Amino acid sequence: SSKQKLTLLSSSKSLSTVNSVQVSFGSHSTIREVINTLIHEYQHFLDIRKDQDSREYDKETALLGYYKNPFERRARQVANRWENSCLRAMTKKGLLK
Repeated sequence: SSKQKLTLLSSSKSLSTVNSVQVSFGSHSTIREVINTLIHEYQHFLDIRKDQDSREYDKETALLGYYKNPFERRARQVANRWENSCLRAMTKKGLLK
């Protein structure tokens, strides 16, 4: 059976490319985890826009490891900061019960 996935596409005028964020639902047990991951990955989408950014990400991972990589730390901080607001907004709009 195939895994359920959500893919968000956004065209970037500055880069003339299509970027995507893909989340596999099989690795999440709650909607809160899905929302946190979406925000986390969207932050990467915002922060890693050019090849230079990607090289910097790889360099930081090699030097500091995944968990101490500043890109990852920022993405975790942003996701943790906004997940409750996002869940409240989705509930208010009737998207969640």
